[in-house]
Amino acid sequence: MDVDYRGTDFVWLKLSVEETVKDLHYLIRRNNEDRFTGQFSGRDTLITDTSLTPGTEYYYTVYGIKNSEPVDSGDTVPVTTLPLSSHDFHWEIDTLGEYGSMLRDVFAFSENDVWVVGEIITNVHTGDKSNAAHWDGTKWELHKIDLNPPMYYILGFSQDDLWMVSGIPHHWDGMNWSKYHLWDMGVLSPNDGILTKVWGTSSTNLYFVGDKGTIVHYDGSQYRRMESGTDADLKDIDGVYDPETGQTRIWVAGSGVLLYSEGETWEVVWDFDHPFFKDNYNNPNTVWVPDRKGFIVSVWGGSNSGTYLLNQQNPHQHTSLFNHDLFSFDMHGNSINDFFIVGDWNKVYHYNGSTVRNYPELSLDGYSFGIYHFNNHVFVAGATGSSFRAVVFRGVR
Repeated sequence: MDVDYRGTDFVWLKLSVEETVKDLHYLIRRNNEDRFTGQFSGRDTLITDTSLTPGTEYYYTVYGIKNSEPVDSGDTVPVTTLPLSSHDFHWEIDTLGEYGSMLRDVFAFSENDVWVVGEIITNVHTGDKSNAAHWDGTKWELHKIDLNPPMYYILGFSQDDLWMVSGIPHHWDGMNWSKYHLWDMGVLSPNDGILTKVWGTSSTNLYFVGDKGTIVHYDGSQYRRMESGTDADLKDIDGVYDPETGQTRIWVAGSGVLLYSEGETWEVVWDFDHPFFKDNYNNPNTVWVPDRKGFIVSVWGGSNSGTYLLNQQNPHQHTSLFNHDLFSFDMHGNSINDFFIVGDWNKVYHYNGSTVRNYPELSLDGYSFGIYHFNNHVFVAGATGSSFRAVVFRGVR
């Protein structure tokens, strides 16, 4: 028996037996009390234990059952649940640009080295605008990149290795910006959609996603369109590289679909015809991969709107973290007991592993599109509906 995952109030256990073993039943004891009984289902059986106490150590032992009696106990496995994090963030609100400005995403190297991207109108009469801004810990400096197309997303590997997406990729190498018009290059056809998000392990291994199910891979020298298996608009992408196994796992959330890839081909694991829940109105709007074991999906629509932790090895094993009524645009954080989710009405929710806190002082009747949370700092990018200007929320715990 192994501990497959732990939260603040739950544990995923994995029971493994030889393939030749049949009709074997098990008993699991927690702290010497009977907790679960059942029959092994295949080589691996997954068990979820809930209603645990945060920051508490538990001991699990598995037994085989023979003639209704427990025999052949395995080793006792200890596990300590995660502690709760603090909701106590203090906020500053910065507005950028004039009427009609909007920020779409944010990326931070540190609390004094932050980029936001979008469309920042600096003169509404002349139409002058910028599409990025940099925070140095004291002030915002506006930047114009490639004749100011609206930027949707930013990903950074270093200060001299930045990627932005405006429908096509843009790359900063420390000296110059390069853009890649994939239609002119013959990578995309007129029927393909624009690119809006990117994830990768380095600038030689990037995955771009966008409208109409469009996915493009970049290996550092050439771009290649990938078959996604869907024509749905793809809204978000995140992934993880496991150095122990050399495996890459990538998840994409879109309009009614959830896709999975290990780098070469894509699999539709959730769509309207094959929903995870009892109704099929659920849209997995955003996805975030906090570690090598689980990933988090925010779902909107139907009776199951909320945020869920899913098992990367078996996504049908999932745990509901919290319910919400939020059409979300982004998620990010430190771990599953300390992350943010943002969306409509400038709502900013923080999950501490047990409860969710909304910050009403940030509700400006606009949109919060991007979030970057690290350690005790958080930056949110969006637009305020009250003055129709770009807005950044800077939070410190």
